[in-house]
Amino acid sequence: MLKKLHFITPSLSIGGAERVMVWIANALSSEYKITFIVLNRTENSYSNELDNKICVKYFNIKSVKNSFFILYKYILQNKNDYFFSAQMHSNVLLLILKILFFKKLKLGIREANSLNLKNLPGKKDKFLYFLSKYIYRSANFIVALDHQTKSLLINKFNIEEHLVNVIGNPIDVKLIDYMSIEPIEEDYSDYFIAVGRLEPQKNLKFLIELFRSNNHKLLIVGEGSQFDELSRLIIKYNISSRVRLLGYKKNVFKYIYKAKALLLPSLYEGFPNVVVQSLYLGVPVFANEKLNVAGDLIKFSKLGYTLNIQNRKDWHDAILNFNSNTFSSSEAKEFCLNNYGSYGIAKKYSKLFNEIT
Repeated sequence: MLKKLHFITPSLSIGGAERVMVWIANALSSEYKITFIVLNRTENSYSNELDNKICVKYFNIKSVKNSFFILYKYILQNKNDYFFSAQMHSNVLLLILKILFFKKLKLGIREANSLNLKNLPGKKDKFLYFLSKYIYRSANFIVALDHQTKSLLINKFNIEEHLVNVIGNPIDVKLIDYMSIEPIEEDYSDYFIAVGRLEPQKNLKFLIELFRSNNHKLLIVGEGSQFDELSRLIIKYNISSRVRLLGYKKNVFKYIYKAKALLLPSLYEGFPNVVVQSLYLGVPVFANEKLNVAGDLIKFSKLGYTLNIQNRKDWHDAILNFNSNTFSSSEAKEFCLNNYGSYGIAKKYSKLFNEIT
């Protein structure tokens, strides 16, 4: 009989963390009976990518903080099963419930943020950060996406080293291979690409300013609060024919696959899934040198550059002098398969759950 495992997520909206939750669940679905609890239903979501063996339940709660009592009741009914959460809001809520009412709850959490207080935008996020410093140690295990985050959890959060495990995000290579060869209906060619939520963290104004002074094409895929602001900037600079905001795209891989390079000027990132996906597809990555994880991925895969975000000339020259013949994609693909293939990642998660006593 399969063990029962419950994934708790604030939403399945379009985002890196949400897609990773789906891929982890799919990879574990042959070993566990999985139920996906989604606190807030959203219009655009990854629910259609979940394996058909996985049960999805929507609580239709507007915010995580309002789901305290409904989650309490749900855990009470399933308190002997395994639980997993991968975002700070739900991590904190589940740990509070564990500490107050379910001390023997078998709960694993994943921390994808950089855990740098300076990078947290609002008072609510800073409050959650301080809460997590005191309650994260109550989890049965914590997954950190890189060794820097593991070190922060141990040294700043005072969490015992054996509780923190470094596991990168998986990539669903079958899905990427299948979706990347789908034709693009629009007439796009010879372009650079940026992918992600349209939020200040992603530093997309920097790219628009950059492409104002060259003749190259840029596609920006994603949705977010800055869509209108970025649109106005593109119109202001009269570069609409070369720089385009595509909004949400269900299949982003076909756009990445045909791009000259992926550009990642973000001010901060956790684990940048789009970098691994691009490297797997053989697409070079130009990233802010301050993004430690992205830098390591580029270094080990030998497919791209890290650049000083304060030096616009470095970025301008890298784009202007881009030559695809400089890079070899075969080594990058092998690196991604060996380190981020979903089967190997699933085995690491399964081992952690099985070790909970």
